Order: sequence, then C-alpha cells, then structure tokens
Amino acid sequence: MIIDFTFANYGPFRDSATLSMIPSAMTDRADAISSSTALKTGILKTAVVFGANASGKSYIFEALADLRDIVSAVRPNGMKVPGYRPFRLSRRHLEMPVDFRIRLDIGGTLYDYSISFTDRGILSERLSHSPRGRSVVVFSRGGEEERMDPMISGRLTDSSSYLYVAAGYNDAACNAVLQEILSIHIYQHSDEAIYDSYYAASGDAEIKEMMESALDAADLGIKGFAGEKRAAPRTASNSADAAKDGIEIQFIHSFEDSDVDESMLSFPSDIESNGTLELFAIMGPISDALKNGRT
Repeated sequence: MIIDFTFANYGPFRDSATLSMIPSAMTDRADAISSSTALKTGILKTAVVFGANASGKSYIFEALADLRDIVSAVRPNGMKVPGYRPFRLSRRHLEMPVDFRIRLDIGGTLYDYSISFTDRGILSERLSHSPRGRSVVVFSRGGEEERMDPMISGRLTDSSSYLYVAAGYNDAACNAVLQEILSIHIYQHSDEAIYDSYYAASGDAEIKEMMESALDAADLGIKGFAGEKRAAPRTASNSADAAKDGIEIQFIHSFEDSDVDESMLSFPSDIESNGTLELFAIMGPISDALKNGRT
C-alpha cells in the first residue's frame, strides 16, 4: 500500500509536493481505513485529487507512472532516463534533478525509497525499511555514504536503478518494493484500455462478474458483454491489436419494450456512448485491483 508519494522539480511543481494516504485528524469511517502495523494511524484506502483545470493534477499520476518506468528495466550507459521533466519556468531548475520518494507498507513493514535523476543518469538512490520498528538502510547510491553490494554495483549503468538490478539478484527488500511499484496501475483512456478490460474479464470469471455488476449498477441497460470474432485472426503481440485481429466487443442490452430478436440487443462497442466505453475501460483495472490487491 502507498503511504505517501513525494516529488519535486517535476512538471509544474517547482517545490516538493506530496500525495498522502495518511488519515487526517478528521473522523473517517472505519471501513475507509486499512489497518497497518507500519503506521498506527492506518492508511486510507482511497483518495481523490481535485482542483482547477490546468492546476497540475494529472502530473501527480504521471510522476507515479514515470517512477514505475524508471525502475522497470536495465538501460545502457548513455540512454536517457525516462521521466525527466524539470520545472520549465526557472533557468536554475532546468539544470536540477527531479526527485521522487515513495513510502510503502508491504506486509506491515514500512519501506522508504527515493531516487534523484536527470535525463543523463541517476544521481542518487536509497532504500530503507523498518522491519522491527527501527529504520535500516538496505542500500544507498550516490552521496557521501554509499552502501551497495559490490557485485550489484559492478553491473549498474548510469541510467539503471539499483532497485531493479538488486531485485534480479534476489535481494528480498528490493524485490518487495519493486513488485509493489510495478503493481501500480495508472489508468489512461484509450482504445487499448477498452480491450485490456475485455481481456481481463475473458480470462477471469470473477472479474467479469464484477464488471457486469458495475455496468448494471450504473443503470445503462447493459446486462453483459462478449467478444465476437469477425475474421480469421492474425498473430497479435498484445491486446491493443485485438480489434485489428477481428475481435469485436458486443454489449448485451435489456429493453423491456423491444420487439426484435435477442441478437439485435447486442450492440457493437463502436456505437456505444463515450461514457459507457469509459466506464467499461476503467472497470477492468478497478476490478483487478479490488480482487488482487493492487494500487
């Protein structure tokens, strides 16, 4: 679970900003808070970010997506680090690193991971955890007090995170944090997202039932959905190619006053409203998160 996520010199945020899941002193419903041995206050299950248009809300989640991208692969020396978007309205900040920090509760233990980088490379990186209530440094890269496994540091590149490389060498703490970060799903509407939801449901009956329940609760007159092959499929590299391979998503409607064959109550996705498609697209990752404990 995310405790909080802090970023600085990123997009429109010149100074440090934090998305916090720590409950405030206000009284919250008990079922809105997850218990946590890492934090006595517990952790909020959900949060909403709101504000004026063009106030930077989307950048909070783009920063999370960039953190996930940075730690998701090994990159050769000289390759740019993804996500370097410094504050544009200050000449000094254009030369400064972007800073990310995320604190996580994983199995009741608090983990604190931070990384500082430019597009040319990672300047510093650090992970600590508190398995017995006291903070212990797992590794520290850059700065005055480096603490790294020589075997792992010898395989690092300027553009690769120690977290990712160490996880590949079975470092338990690094692997736990890496998997937690990689499980964060950043939703962005697209045709690909619609097919991702369809494939999530077609591969898991429970997720399909959850999605159909949500569609029914939204009072759209939809009682189910299915995929129909319209042509002989070609080999698809991912679900984004599904439409090209002849799979058409059909939404099964219920109309009390209709006098047509039942087959006419299945509508192809391309004649559904944008709102229906948006709800369908987002219910896949939401249902997956609720079932499998993802962020």
